[in-house]
Amino acid sequence: MKPFEKEKFEIWTKKKMEIGQLAQLGDMKFKVLQCKYLRKEKCYTILCLRLKKIAMLTPTFNYYSGIDRLTENRAIEASKVGHDITVFAFEANIKPPK
Repeated sequence: MKPFEKEKFEIWTKKKMEIGQLAQLGDMKFKVLQCKYLRKEKCYTILCLRLKKIAMLTPTFNYYSGIDRLTENRAIEASKVGHDITVFAFEANIKPPK
């Protein structure tokens, strides 16, 4: 199971949405993964990924530490999906990607 797979959910709507589109439902942000038209119901079913604000905490965030590099890789992976990531550390020399 992929780390963010459990964050998927499905909604039904009258509006067609594009794959990869970022949208909001109330205070919840999500990314559209799949959009299918249901002829009988005359609406679209949309598979979505719930986007979150995530804080990662680590005492150090340096290039030479395995745990810190793992934290960096997880942060990059989550941000590629669309999550808003913040890494907190007392000491750091790894710069965030632009």
